Amino acid sequence: MTFEDALYDVNTKMEDRAFGAVKQDITNQGCKTLGETVRLLEIGANTEGLAILKVEVGGKEKCVLTNRKAEYFDGLENRIVYISGLKSLCKKEVGETWYIRSCKDVTDREKNIANSNKLSEEEKEMFQRNIEKFSPEIQRDLGLKKLELVDKQEQVKESEKILYKDPEEYDALYMVLKKVMPQEFRDIYESVRCRLDKNCSASEKKNYLKQMADIMEFNWIRDADYKYIDISYLREKINVTHIGHRKQLEEIYTEFEAANISEIMPKTICLIGHPDTGINQLAETIASSIGRGYSVLNLAGIHMKETDSLTGTSKIYENARSGLIFERIKQAGVRGGLVIQDFESYDPEIRNTLTPVLQKTSFLDKFVEVEINLSNMFVIVTCSDIKDIPMSLRANMTTIYFQDAEENEIIETINKIIAPKYCREYGIEFSKMIPDECCRTLIYKFANRDMNKLDNLIRSIVVNTVTNGEKIFPDYSVRDINEFYYAEEDYEKTRNTYVREITGTEHKFFTCYDEYPACIQKKVIKLFEILNWESDESQKEYARDAIHYLSNIFTGRIEPFAIGVVIKELSKTHYLQNDFGERIEAAILSKQLEHNTNKMTIIGLDGNAGTGKSSTAISVSRALKRNCVKINVGGAGGAEIIKGTNKVLRNAGPSMIVRELAKSGHGCYSDVIILDEVDKATPEFFNALYEFLDPNEEYIYDQYLECSIPKNNFLVMLTFNDISCIPLPIRDRMEIIEYSNYSMQDKKVIISNYILPKLKEKFSIGELTIENDALDLYIHDYDVVPGMRNVERDFEYILMNIARNNKGKFAKTVSVNKSFIIEFLGERRSFGFNDIPPRSVGKCGMAQALAVTAGGIGVSTAVETVVNPYQEKKVEITGLLEGSCLESVSIACCYVSKYMKKKLPKIHIHMTDAAKKDGPSAGVTITMSILSCLLEKTLPNVAFTGSVDLFGNIGPVGGVYEKCIAAERASIGNVIVPSECYKRLVERKEIDRLNIEIVPVDTVEEVIKYVWE
Repeated sequence: MTFEDALYDVNTKMEDRAFGAVKQDITNQGCKTLGETVRLLEIGANTEGLAILKVEVGGKEKCVLTNRKAEYFDGLENRIVYISGLKSLCKKEVGETWYIRSCKDVTDREKNIANSNKLSEEEKEMFQRNIEKFSPEIQRDLGLKKLELVDKQEQVKESEKILYKDPEEYDALYMVLKKVMPQEFRDIYESVRCRLDKNCSASEKKNYLKQMADIMEFNWIRDADYKYIDISYLREKINVTHIGHRKQLEEIYTEFEAANISEIMPKTICLIGHPDTGINQLAETIASSIGRGYSVLNLAGIHMKETDSLTGTSKIYENARSGLIFERIKQAGVRGGLVIQDFESYDPEIRNTLTPVLQKTSFLDKFVEVEINLSNMFVIVTCSDIKDIPMSLRANMTTIYFQDAEENEIIETINKIIAPKYCREYGIEFSKMIPDECCRTLIYKFANRDMNKLDNLIRSIVVNTVTNGEKIFPDYSVRDINEFYYAEEDYEKTRNTYVREITGTEHKFFTCYDEYPACIQKKVIKLFEILNWESDESQKEYARDAIHYLSNIFTGRIEPFAIGVVIKELSKTHYLQNDFGERIEAAILSKQLEHNTNKMTIIGLDGNAGTGKSSTAISVSRALKRNCVKINVGGAGGAEIIKGTNKVLRNAGPSMIVRELAKSGHGCYSDVIILDEVDKATPEFFNALYEFLDPNEEYIYDQYLECSIPKNNFLVMLTFNDISCIPLPIRDRMEIIEYSNYSMQDKKVIISNYILPKLKEKFSIGELTIENDALDLYIHDYDVVPGMRNVERDFEYILMNIARNNKGKFAKTVSVNKSFIIEFLGERRSFGFNDIPPRSVGKCGMAQALAVTAGGIGVSTAVETVVNPYQEKKVEITGLLEGSCLESVSIACCYVSKYMKKKLPKIHIHMTDAAKKDGPSAGVTITMSILSCLLEKTLPNVAFTGSVDLFGNIGPVGGVYEKCIAAERASIGNVIVPSECYKRLVERKEIDRLNIEIVPVDTVEEVIKYVWE
């Protein structure tokens, strides 16, 4: 109590005490109670000093004499006051005398409260003191709320009126109903009636009356005997609210048919299934349709330490009452239906309390003290899992399992139950079924397969239709449904955002439901069921992880392929060679024209490191407007890269393809997949890759996700440096595009047209050029590798050193000259790639050869032959020769001996050490070296490559283009090659990129004729 409240109480008591003496003196004067709200117009006094008041009451003025001195009313003139006390009529000139107990100024009282006759003056005074500190607007609102509450309380009091109140009235009712009441209820009623007749306290009497009321409030006439259950009516009611589960419903109908025959209600029926199957609503429909009373009990989520609220409280306590279970039984009746919903969510104490109800034995309420026989009741229980019910209870139940409703059943429910129900409720016409596609969008995308959400969604559509003034349910398309719930920008933001946390993944999956393949939709729905209803935490953790991967990858949109887009994009970043742009377009166009939905576009890119294979794949993805993921499989792992690992293994996870696609948050099953360094992969990977590239299969099974992943729309691009390491069955499943090395002319064009402009833009340089002699120097002596991988790095390093020398900034014009290259790049890198001894050039017996290193780099070397009669062997061989290269020496000696028609002298053949020689390509070079030595004729500035047989025929060899590049770097003007190799250079247009003369030959005689004749 506040100080103001305490002061108010003290003043009130003092006024009551003072007025008590006045009241005793005037008891015989015929006084009436005074309680008037008046305006004091004038305040005067008689000769005795008592106040005479001129007041305005109800629009009329009058004068009254009071028992108070005039000073009592100081400051109240022209104010509105409330005067309480007594009033009497006298015969003096003043018509009325007011014996005033108190006079309170109510001028500032809130108008609605002041004019109300539903509150006492004390209540008004108390309320006004509580609100007087607020603004007039708030006082007015609080006053209205107070009066509304008073009206509500009056309505509640009116509704609480009961027909029977006195014991005699209950006795009369008892005498009417006792013949149909069970014996146990009659015994308790008569016992209570006897106790009531004895001397008992007021609280005991009140409890006994409650107990009698609880007994008599049963509908004993309705429950007097067994009532036949109308099965047809039950079927009709269930068909209105429930679709599907025909087998389960027939089992329920059979139970009731048996009950009609035996007139004994069936055992407790337990409906087991996901709440979305509608078992709660079904149970209530059944209970309400059997022609008896029914009640529903749902205690899910309620925690109780004591169960008195369920079982009642003892009558030894004041205000004792019966428990909730008894109230539900009373509402249903002893032959009615009791529905217990979501039993698995109850606390153990509640489950134990409900055990006798589920067993249908008997139930004793502590307050009513009647042991109710439940054998004639119909009890139906719903739960999501049978394991939540003890085995002892299951033996006394009929358990019926309800599987999740099929998609077609849910669609039928929408069109036959939910939509018509709300259309009738809001008075609009439902003339046309909602299309299946729209129903699926509502079911999966917006309702998450939750029937309650689905119900609310359809209701919102109906409400929106009514709000717009329409009288017919609209004919929605999928697009209309999407626009109804989501703005386009919100949808795109949700779709493109990477999510990991389960709430985010759930929202993203169901928002973008239409954009997932059907197999993924079904899998994720099952995973959400595991997450929501599985008790095993390891299974839940797996479900969360799998949902995270699957919800971040979409089906993807494949736009019609436009001829030329790939070539146009590649021209911006690549120097086209061998027409590989056209070949890539042809491979992509093949799938579009073939109309084979299972076929996956597979392109293999074969070439040395740095020739632009991976960057080509990235440019292709950009041209096709698809995402791109790159996976380096070189020695990284086995089949798990393609198929994932089993979830039972440690560190299990999905395939690398799925992981990389999910990283961006909006990966698609139509993206470009780059498998890099495939030639360095393991045998286990090749086995999985063979299955992945199968053109007749539309899906690949992921062992971790345990579902099929659609692969038919992928564009798979494999890169490798050595095609011989790729198994032949895998090669047969791809379109192979070969990347040749860059010639010196190619590198000049790439540096000038691609690399330097890129660096110019990167570092905001006004003008960036390179002098021709500097470019030649770099190409000849520094860039010896086949590709361009190090070129950009070298020139960036040169530019950084130029900036360092210029105080950390660039001039407006930067020109790279020879001195910069020599100073900043240091020692020339071509050392070891040209192994022709300068002093041997022009001597008899010296022939220039060409070879290719294991890294694909062309090198120049020399074969030297001299006559040495002093050696022991007829032919002495030195240098890095092995394998078929040694056989070439024997063949060359045989051919020369036959050509010269004489026995060869003792000769020594040496090959310089630029590269290891184990192939037949040096055959023609060795032959010409021996002939030059024996004929004592020097060879011009020409290099040779090609194999030789015993008849002098020159056969094709590999790496001719790389060898020609080496000859150009070594300033060799002419290269003699086999005719077949020459044709390949022409077909591949590689000959146009070389700055040397290439001579095709078929026999050694043609070589001899070319070099000496």
